[in-house]
Amino acid sequence: MKMILCVVLICLLAVSSSAQIHPDPDGLGLYFDPGGTAYETQTSVPFQQVTAYLLATNITDPMGISGWECAVITTGSVAAPSWTVSGGLNVTDGSAGLFQVGIGLFELALPSAPTVLLATWTGFIMAPFDIVEFLVTPFPGSVSFPDSAGYASGSDAGHLIPFDINGGCFGSGWTIINMWCPLGAEQQSWSEIKTIYR
Repeated sequence: MKMILCVVLICLLAVSSSAQIHPDPDGLGLYFDPGGTAYETQTSVPFQQVTAYLLATNITDPMGISGWECAVITTGSVAAPSWTVSGGLNVTDGSAGLFQVGIGLFELALPSAPTVLLATWTGFIMAPFDIVEFLVTPFPGSVSFPDSAGYASGSDAGHLIPFDINGGCFGSGWTIINMWCPLGAEQQSWSEIKTIYR
């Protein structure tokens, strides 16, 4: 009986654990799933619609996010690209991937969570072989965050916290459509992993 209970407990812990790519605190990245696990995706037909999610991951402020800023540079052929912020007002040109978003304090703030949806991008990829790339960067010319993207505390808009821009493809914040990310230096092939246990 104890053995069955242990197995059930281990299975529950395994299911509830996060497979999020970026485990560090105060992360920011663009993903192709709302859980923050996919930096790359493929299209298979012409004019296929793709959705991407700009996520804050593992934020450290327990009161959430009252405002945030960053830029997302997009390259490649995309029809009808569109950004939608999940809360607040973007005071810059969101259609160009520029974000300086004010949300509000306390109950108006985006709540603290392992992944916080900041904005959603949608667009139609012209052909399955068209490569589209996104790069998350600091907001150009920012006074609040000159060297990084960042957010304001959910309880104090003057408490500014820099984001750690997530690695993405190539380890520098890239998210890609129709091109696979190369294996990083820290990743190993399955055959290399098997040799460890021989």
